[in-house]
Amino acid sequence: MARPRLSHRVYDRLLRILPRLYACLTPDELQRRVPLLVLEIAEADGAGWFEFNVGKRTGVIGFLESKPVITERTLPEIPHAVASHPHINAWLAGDLRTRRMSDLPQKTWHWYFDENREAYRGIGVEHANVPLVVTPNRVTALTLRKTKKHFRDDDINALALLAPHVRQAIANAKLFEATRRAAVQLTTGLTRGESMTERESQVAFWVAQGKTNVEIGMILNVAPRTVEKHVESILRKLHVENRTTAAIAILTRLSTR
Repeated sequence: MARPRLSHRVYDRLLRILPRLYACLTPDELQRRVPLLVLEIAEADGAGWFEFNVGKRTGVIGFLESKPVITERTLPEIPHAVASHPHINAWLAGDLRTRRMSDLPQKTWHWYFDENREAYRGIGVEHANVPLVVTPNRVTALTLRKTKKHFRDDDINALALLAPHVRQAIANAKLFEATRRAAVQLTTGLTRGESMTERESQVAFWVAQGKTNVEIGMILNVAPRTVEKHVESILRKLHVENRTTAAIAILTRLSTR
């Protein structure tokens, strides 16, 4: 498959949002921020992060929109639309391309929207859909919408290039939360002054990933000396002598969860 090509303008926008994407340290933060970030690289009227049950039982797990358009009236109609959605069915078959609805064959387009007219009432029919996490039972996706124009090739190419970064950010956020909990659990039961703070748990996560103080400082936007002080506190609270032993303690706790 040919590598997507972008205009310099859109490519620069993509590069500018990546640091903010990777700064999201929890799945909840990603869900809130990504629908806004994608609007900086693709021209759209709105964007949303959606999670669906698929397969034998289709339903909406959750969604977060940059500008709410789904109403109580349309929400009950969405599971039926998901079950027959051409893009979702293609993803479940293993083709994880970013797609726009206007690229569907006319016969398929008319059939789908005739079948799901109520689900799309007030939302519009032109969408760009980006698969993020696809399993036989669950789909997580980004959806961007337009009411009057079609999405440009630049928009689709930019979203296709962004998708693997969002997937990596999801994996990072899940790992961060799990490692953070493991680090905090190692100090659970100690006195209040000995329990790990929020910032220390963040530093502990990156220590467990093998990052240096300078690298952690760049990630967290703090001075390396500040990181050094946090590391000293972490070692003391974990009752270990060096960062390697601290990393092993944290990762061992993580592996036994």
